[in-house]
Amino acid sequence: MKTALTILTLSGLVLAGCTGPEVATDGTPPGITLTAFNHAGNPVFRSSEGPDQPRDACADFASLPARFALSVADAGGVQSAEVHVFPGQFDPTSVAVGPGAPESTVAISGSGSSSQDLTVTLSPPSPGTVRTGLLILFDVQAPGLPLSLNIGARDTHGNFTSLYQVDARQPGDGVGCRGGHGNG
Repeated sequence: MKTALTILTLSGLVLAGCTGPEVATDGTPPGITLTAFNHAGNPVFRSSEGPDQPRDACADFASLPARFALSVADAGGVQSAEVHVFPGQFDPTSVAVGPGAPESTVAISGSGSSSQDLTVTLSPPSPGTVRTGLLILFDVQAPGLPLSLNIGARDTHGNFTSLYQVDARQPGDGVGCRGGHGNG
């Protein structure tokens, strides 16, 4: 599992390191991919599936913290991504972003365990270029399961997209999660 996570992380950092020329117009919103790292299949959730929440838009976690990888891609340039968790909070020491500072700014807002927002904003790497990818690795802690994630991303032309709500659940709670072991 750690080898797979390392390979994914390195692949994502390569993606996040990609740049492209600034474009005059862009009507296509960014693409969002969320991967849940757990012991039940490491399910993947994509904004390209559409805005409606699928019945299996959840991942089983036997214990917390819940670990996720979020990638955002846009040929015209990624501006920002935001993750909202409720109930729960982000472990600030777990947050890793590619590209790193000074091109990225990371902010965690909200207090307590009821909800928090993780926002990553990108700056252009140089005049006339944009970052076409962003990778964020993070852990979420909560008093218990379930917890929910809402995710949105914006490109450099103001196009916005979101991912349907994804829940982290306890295995065997009767809800059939993506990548699960047929528990519902």
